[in-house]
Amino acid sequence: MFDVYELQVPNFIQTRISRLGGSKGGVIGVALMGFFSALIVGPCVAAPLAGALIYIGQTGDALLGGIALFALSIGMGMPLLLVGTTSGRFMPKPGMWMDAVKAIFGVMLLGIAIWMIGRVLDENTTLLLWGGLAVFVAVNMGALELLGEHPAWSARANTKALSFMILLYGMSLLIGGMAGGNNPLHPLEPFVQSKNSVAAVEVQEHKGSQKIKTLEELDAILVNNKGKKIMVDFYADWCTSCKEFEAKTFSDPAVKAEMDKLVFVQVDVTANDAASKAFTKKYGIFGPPAILFFDEKGNLNNNQTIVGFKEPQEFLDHLRGLK
Repeated sequence: MFDVYELQVPNFIQTRISRLGGSKGGVIGVALMGFFSALIVGPCVAAPLAGALIYIGQTGDALLGGIALFALSIGMGMPLLLVGTTSGRFMPKPGMWMDAVKAIFGVMLLGIAIWMIGRVLDENTTLLLWGGLAVFVAVNMGALELLGEHPAWSARANTKALSFMILLYGMSLLIGGMAGGNNPLHPLEPFVQSKNSVAAVEVQEHKGSQKIKTLEELDAILVNNKGKKIMVDFYADWCTSCKEFEAKTFSDPAVKAEMDKLVFVQVDVTANDAASKAFTKKYGIFGPPAILFFDEKGNLNNNQTIVGFKEPQEFLDHLRGLK
């Protein structure tokens, strides 16, 4: 993506495919072009396809599942049909601007790589990687180059200003990471005690909170807390939405006050080991974040289960509506 090196299909294969695809009435050529097109765009729809298949498996609705997969295939194939039938007439003209587009997508790919590996690495190391990426982008945009003779408000001057801001942000990420920080939105938090960090400590010290890892521990809590409503939060260290829950929703004063009325239990499924899978199997949880609610008798209320992140007000309304 940055023109450091290129990986291409060998020329003789490209020539052969082009010859087959360009031959009139070449059914085999059309089939091959369709196959290679699907091979290229296939990974782009892997995530929604997996989500659709999981939903179909849960609901068992064959009609809805068939319609959903058909709509997905139409959405995937229609752009290819439009480009093919118009012979690329409406495609943008190639030029130097395509190098900038390649670079932008290259940076996005690196960002996605950091985001994904952040589930394995600790937050501090991930912050350093984000800082390195920001500095890399800023330097390539010309943040450290002389502006030269350019009029004010020119494209070059605007790019220079933007690159300099990215450089400052990247440097703050690196400095914060080296100081032990882990929050990309507040990279210098180790040097300044922010409200968010105080709130996070309050959540960890939540009244009556308990952290468990096995089904036996949860069963014991359900037995020992008859007459009380119990909130069970499934979280993992690699779950970004779980951290957002703690930093934003659980730290909200109104939410915290409402949570104090419940027995708050956190189930750590970070390891994804046998104990974690036992929870998944028993309660049908596909992964964190997920929050279960048990009534005063220790019975699970399936209608009140939360899957995914909730904003503070939405979560507060849910808590107040518990039966």
